[in-house]
Amino acid sequence: KSSFLLEGVGNLLHVLPQAHAFEHSMGLLTFAGGCEGRYPAIHDRRCSDMTPAARASLLSDMRAADATVIPVVPRLLEKIREGILSQIESMPKAKRTLIRSVLDTYIRKFFESEEGIKSDVTTRFMHYMLSRGPLRLGPRIQKKIREKLVGKEFSFFVTGGAALSNELASFFAALVMPTNQGYGSTETNVAIAVNTPPRRRLGSISMLMASNIEAKLGENSELLVRGPNVASGYHSRPRATAERWDEEGWYHTHDKATIDADGFIFLHGRIDE
Repeated sequence: KSSFLLEGVGNLLHVLPQAHAFEHSMGLLTFAGGCEGRYPAIHDRRCSDMTPAARASLLSDMRAADATVIPVVPRLLEKIREGILSQIESMPKAKRTLIRSVLDTYIRKFFESEEGIKSDVTTRFMHYMLSRGPLRLGPRIQKKIREKLVGKEFSFFVTGGAALSNELASFFAALVMPTNQGYGSTETNVAIAVNTPPRRRLGSISMLMASNIEAKLGENSELLVRGPNVASGYHSRPRATAERWDEEGWYHTHDKATIDADGFIFLHGRIDE
């Protein structure tokens, strides 16, 4: 059941190639959860790749779809951020300075809140004036940028396929566009963990999705995973299987990790890097 992630979600916009394992998994969750799947315009019926034409119309497709949830990869979020910042730079100086101030203040406030850091006097004052001052410019600017980008019904992004930086997560959080990072691989039947709206921690891949999935740290802090969702090996490749699965059935991810006291998992690169 997909309600752990898609509870209350009306629809998803699927912009990634359908052959992508992460996107394939999100497509299955869409229909298993009784949600509506929405798709961008088709520019090439011969393939589902993100062609130049598809990339060029992506932003207009995202706005027109007015989706609740959009599965993305971090690289796509980076491109969207670059586009937002580029538009800000082209604005008149006064407007540019104001929007920069909003972004900087909300990014700093979000990061400090997530890290349990007390904001300095300047940040607290700016946040108060932008959020609760007479004009409430902060929420108005956040809403305008968000609705111009993803419409009025947007709730959050789901990210996968690569690590999501805290910097990127904080930028979109400042625009009230949360990013729920997940983690998995083909060997683990894609996701084993994913942040959800009520269970999210900056920099983590969250906790394990189900009680019958296990995770622990091996040598060199390598993340090991075991469960009914995990494959037992590679077909007709005994040597490769022996390199990644041990005798107790633990799959060796080759990812460095830490697990905090609450069970949130944090990745720290590859063990062979």
